Amino acid sequence: MVLLLVVLNLEGSPNTTLASDCPADVVVKEGVTQVVFTEDIKFPSSFETGWYVKPGSDIENVHFVVVGNDGTHHTAWFPVDRCFQNDEWWKFTMGTWLNNSRFGFVLRFMSSECWKGCQFNTSPPELYSLTLLAHGNSSWREYSPFNCGANFPINRNWPDSLPPCMEPPPSTPTPLPCSFMLGMLLVALMVAEVVVVVVVVVCRKRRLASSNKERFQPQPAALRPHLQLTAGQGLVPDQDEHHSHT
Repeated sequence: MVLLLVVLNLEGSPNTTLASDCPADVVVKEGVTQVVFTEDIKFPSSFETGWYVKPGSDIENVHFVVVGNDGTHHTAWFPVDRCFQNDEWWKFTMGTWLNNSRFGFVLRFMSSECWKGCQFNTSPPELYSLTLLAHGNSSWREYSPFNCGANFPINRNWPDSLPPCMEPPPSTPTPLPCSFMLGMLLVALMVAEVVVVVVVVVCRKRRLASSNKERFQPQPAALRPHLQLTAGQGLVPDQDEHHSHT
């Protein structure tokens, strides 16, 4: 009897030893913001769905974009760097409601130790789609990782008040890795060396062409000695010949 209970207990407990082997549908790299999914909303006033996330050590934030049927975009940004205490798979549930009985147009999500929500200032006539974006190292699956086990957040009641939804802060440039910068420097040096070589070759060709031109340039024909003499005496050639015969 005791042995049977032990077997049942082992079969019912989540298996987290294979968490690193579970494939992900979407992998967000360190320092990158990436779309996890975009889903059309079938019901005009409410939508709720769930994915699974395996957070990395540097996951920073998530933000949602709710699109109305009038084309308006409504963004909600949340930091999540303190939501997860481990790198196991967690259920990540999210939803948006156009006409919440207490807060109006709202959005909220739950995962691990986080329950976060906000209310929008304006609302569209109907809901059209929901997009989730994640920033920082994390893996995402649409369906439960049965072979790896998954943790589920504790459901909580709505609070007495909700903060207004926030836009994502202005993004800061991601520092380039040193290896990339060294590679770009080497490329720049190689390009500069090629330019110098080309300039030297062109200059040498121009000098050689100029030297050849001077070498083969035709020289002016020398005046006949007779003409040179008469020219120096100020006499006309015919007159010179006439005086010589007389």
